[in-house]
Amino acid sequence: MNRWNYQWSQFKNEDKDIFLDWIYPTKLHGYKGKVVLDAGCGNGGYTKIVAEFAKKVVALDKYSSASAKLNLKECKNVKVISGDIETFASKEKFDAVFCVGVLHHLNNPQKGFNNLLRNLKSGGFINVWVYAKEGNWFMIHILEPLKNKILLKIPLFFMRLLAFFLTFILYVPAWLIFLLPFNFSYFQYFQKFRHHSFERNLMNVFDKLNAEQTIWVEEEQIREWFKGLDKVVIRHYNHISWSGFGIKK
Repeated sequence: MNRWNYQWSQFKNEDKDIFLDWIYPTKLHGYKGKVVLDAGCGNGGYTKIVAEFAKKVVALDKYSSASAKLNLKECKNVKVISGDIETFASKEKFDAVFCVGVLHHLNNPQKGFNNLLRNLKSGGFINVWVYAKEGNWFMIHILEPLKNKILLKIPLFFMRLLAFFLTFILYVPAWLIFLLPFNFSYFQYFQKFRHHSFERNLMNVFDKLNAEQTIWVEEEQIREWFKGLDKVVIRHYNHISWSGFGIKK
């Protein structure tokens, strides 16, 4: 079993509040009656949320479509497809596209974004959420080298045990956050961490340990992606990631 299919066979990812934060300013009723693409659907947790409103949702994933099919088998208006975001081409253009937590794991995030735009109708809207280079010094310079040298070589079962242990440890800074300076880059992240379920936090920690490749996106880059779109909204979410929204002209 590949790393991503293992992850999405072990964890759920159906937190509506987090999803709405990532797709701001889009609201769920904004998908009503629309044909939607979930690009990089994982196990289809967010697909399921959008499917309650959309006319049709295509759930696309290169590695975990098997987990998505299992999780979405009761959703009659969802079609799960195995495919690559960078090369996917649909005969039917979409009214809306969302891609959360995926572009930064591609070989070429900008190529992936541009290809999503090609699959979007004129007048349609796109939402993306990616890891930011700004604010992530620890992740880039400490965790990533450690992960590449050691963590990615251990069996996935032991990776899950490690993630379980680390999740417990992270509750210490999460509950002592008031002692940290407000400009600390993970201040908002830890504020929210303590309010999420343990299972949600465990999934988040495992996700960061499990990814074989991460490309950290700078503000200049994501603004370049959305150049030429209408009503663009770009936010430095939690000061460690970027969310972007735009409408195709």
